[in-house]
Amino acid sequence: MAKKQDHLIARHILEVRLKNRSLSFMDYKGEMGDFIIKKMGWNKLKLTGSRVDITNDSLDKVVFFSWENFGLQIEASENFDDFKTYINKLFEIVEEFKRYQTTDIARIGIKTSVFYHKNGMSLDGIKEVYKNMMLKNASEIESKMEGKIIDTGVFAIDMESDAGHVNFTTGPMSKEEIVSKIFGNDYYSNFKYDNGIYFDIDLSQKELKLDSSQKLKELAIESVDSIEKKLGGFLEYFFNLQK
Repeated sequence: MAKKQDHLIARHILEVRLKNRSLSFMDYKGEMGDFIIKKMGWNKLKLTGSRVDITNDSLDKVVFFSWENFGLQIEASENFDDFKTYINKLFEIVEEFKRYQTTDIARIGIKTSVFYHKNGMSLDGIKEVYKNMMLKNASEIESKMEGKIIDTGVFAIDMESDAGHVNFTTGPMSKEEIVSKIFGNDYYSNFKYDNGIYFDIDLSQKELKLDSSQKLKELAIESVDSIEKKLGGFLEYFFNLQK
């Protein structure tokens, strides 16, 4: 999706929400926690209310489950492939554990937050492209208002597609801004570029009729693929605007 000279860093989240809240998820929480620790090779477990988190040593990957949902979160990812790899691992664990039914699903949600650096573009250059995209007659507006537009904030899209409902938000940001305002932790501080484009892409599917965890896994992977394609499509459109 991204050219070799361009770079991204992302937070990926998968949440599978249960239609009828299943207390069995908590009945087996100890066994399930031990099973995930064994299969993932992780050894940190945290219980908060009805939610159980199992994380790796660096705390940048977590598998979670409760009586109303289960899923995973990955910090500081540099691609989408590792997200799909961990989705596969999560469903392998659920299938092998054999305690839970994963067909009574209310919603699958995939959320990816991305900081994308375009090689050779400054933050001012990115802001200029956004200004021209969002305000077709930007120069005329500047003339009438007797000022120069220096920023346009975020650009939001709400859309329906074959993949589901998508909320898409994007805008120019510095690394300092995205670390403090969006990611909120130090996993992203080592990203070597200090400016880029912020994307928040939230895709959800509702009213699902699935008869196996295999189909649920396939749908989750397809949703990740769809997010990656939508991001790639926007980038292609966006960078053509500067030509």
